[in-house]
Amino acid sequence: MAASVSGGMCRLCWGPVPLKYRRLIFSSSFKVLKQLTEVLNYSPSQNDGHSHYLCYVCFNKLNKLEKIDFDVENKLNALAVEKASILQELRNKNTVNKLSSRAIETSVSTKASVGISSRVVTCPNENTVTPTKCINRTKRTILHTPTPRKSKVHILGTPRKTVLQMETSASSRKRPQQLLFSPMKAKISYRGQNDRKVRTKIIREKGLYSVMVGIVRGNKPEVILNKLVKVKNFKEKAVKVLSKCVKEECKLLCGKNDPSILRGNTSEDIISIDFLKIANELKEKAPAFSQILEDTMNTTKPVALVSSAAVILHHRNQNMSLIHHAVGQLLDHGGATDETIDLLRCLGFSVGCSATHKKHVSLIDIQKKKIENTIL
Repeated sequence: MAASVSGGMCRLCWGPVPLKYRRLIFSSSFKVLKQLTEVLNYSPSQNDGHSHYLCYVCFNKLNKLEKIDFDVENKLNALAVEKASILQELRNKNTVNKLSSRAIETSVSTKASVGISSRVVTCPNENTVTPTKCINRTKRTILHTPTPRKSKVHILGTPRKTVLQMETSASSRKRPQQLLFSPMKAKISYRGQNDRKVRTKIIREKGLYSVMVGIVRGNKPEVILNKLVKVKNFKEKAVKVLSKCVKEECKLLCGKNDPSILRGNTSEDIISIDFLKIANELKEKAPAFSQILEDTMNTTKPVALVSSAAVILHHRNQNMSLIHHAVGQLLDHGGATDETIDLLRCLGFSVGCSATHKKHVSLIDIQKKKIENTIL
């Protein structure tokens, strides 16, 4: 959190430091003292007669220097590991290819010495000789003679009398089927709800007809639903049904009977956030809601799914604030002011500055207890 003492100017840029934007150098939360020493070329102390504060601009620059130092150290280690793995891979490939090439050369020399007989052919016009391989010209004996194919009789249009006589003589031929109804109509028989009498209805609409044909043919449910949505007035009803389903899922997520992971706001919950576990919970409890978010964002990454779902559910229920508490601690650690944190709270991305301060104090207490237990 921002320091609450007054007075002073920035030690780096020598400008006046407003009350809201100053950072105390000699405090436990000031983590960039090494970078400050590197810039000043001397180690600052409280009794050297200079200012004890930094402005937020210089503080952010020092934070950036710390991040660059961390990235440089980690990237050098990663590049060294990658170089060693590539060298080992190339050495293994060289050894394997060398052994395989020697084995091929040995097999080729063995074949050349054992088995291929050749004869010499002399060209009539030239005095050169050409070795050629001996060809075995013995014919294979045919064990079975091929049977002749049966000629099929194709019936086009209305069959004539001669064709019908041929069909009666050959019992294995199939007779042409007759069309019992128009290809653009469907006849349905059903029982009434009250009198239970058998009723009949003919479906003439093109869209409903394709849906009925898909059901009879056993098409996949998504194919049938895609055809049903294209029917007039059915798309709006389908959207209403889907929105009602999503509303019920969100109500279940925000409920107290089976509380969600996003509802936790203790310090232990903030320390042990697992985005993959939260994403699996969303897919299990709210499959339609999570699928809509994935299709809208065009990604299946757990971080993107959890962060977007947390913002949406926080607007529905203020207790779904696990990710918002984590964001508040990140803003506080990065040097954000109280006004910035409150503005992000109004936008629905974080909790307020007072909640952030309370959670910061509890996290420090937990860390102190861990340190005491480790030392003892």
